[in-house]
Amino acid sequence: MKVFENFKVKTLNSEDVYCYVNEKIAKTIKIGELTKFFLQNA
Repeated sequence: MKVFENFKVKTLNSEDVYCYVNEKIAKTIKIGELTKFFLQNA
């Protein structure tokens, strides 16, 4: 049941954060928008 992939994104503090995102969600969201997505769904 591996529907989650480990994605490395840059936060506003330029720190490396590892977040688990659903594969389907990751494919529909641009890399630059991942940070905003995590901040809104934290």
